[in-house]
Amino acid sequence: MKKLINDPQRVVDDMLKGFVASHSRQVRRIPGTNVIVRKESGETNG
Repeated sequence: MKKLINDPQRVVDDMLKGFVASHSRQVRRIPGTNVIVRKESGETNG
């Protein structure tokens, strides 16, 4: 299996962006951090 990593220095940021993009109805990222949290029931996509 070939692994595709564009820039090793950004692999975590890229992975988190992709995860949040795929699950934006359930989670959000805290800006400026590597932290993802579950959205509250009343939170909107934004």
